[in-house]
Amino acid sequence: LNASDISSSEQFESAVRDYIYSVTSRQAKGGRGQQHRVTRLCAKDPSTLVHMAYLRRLFPRAKFIYMVRDVRAAVYSYMRYQAPYELLNRLFMTDVYLREWNALNREVKSACDAVGPATCLLVRYETLVLQFNRTMQRICRHLDLPWTDDFFRHEQFVEENDDGRVRVAATEWSTAQIRRALYSDSLSAWRDHIAYEPAKLDTLAGMYKELGYNLTATTYDYLSRLLD
Repeated sequence: LNASDISSSEQFESAVRDYIYSVTSRQAKGGRGQQHRVTRLCAKDPSTLVHMAYLRRLFPRAKFIYMVRDVRAAVYSYMRYQAPYELLNRLFMTDVYLREWNALNREVKSACDAVGPATCLLVRYETLVLQFNRTMQRICRHLDLPWTDDFFRHEQFVEENDDGRVRVAATEWSTAQIRRALYSDSLSAWRDHIAYEPAKLDTLAGMYKELGYNLTATTYDYLSRLLD
């Protein structure tokens, strides 16, 4: 489709819709022409969440999962896995990523609220880990998916190669974590590496309160510290 072929916004959006569908479905089939039966297309890309309203217009039946996480753990995880060299300059880079986390989540939270709970479900990473059954049932209801005990052993269905399992990219930084069985050590891994000042969290990353976190407690029991 050439630019000269697009004479209206509807045609443009139709072209965008077709392109997104083509790319996503090709990834689901392995990118090499395999013809697995795919009933739902999924994309694990947090950056798309800021475009929820537009994507819902293109795909009216689309559903979104807005996964949030304790800002301290989120910043440490990013620095550890995506920019490990920046751990050497923690004092400065921590402030940078706190601001970025705050700005991104403010935008995504606004987008999630705008499309409404029928389209966007906010899920806390901590409750997914600590109350897996209950949280997964919420997610299944949101996505209109049947429950299966296979959720408890998801790592058995993840593979980089295309053999009928869930395909994940070998170069994606979180693939190693996805392929692990459910684990909880990530909830407090940041504690031994980065010291966060409460006042700085309030100033640079105050969105954590709107996302339902209470970071002022002295313990690290997430279930008792969540506001709801």
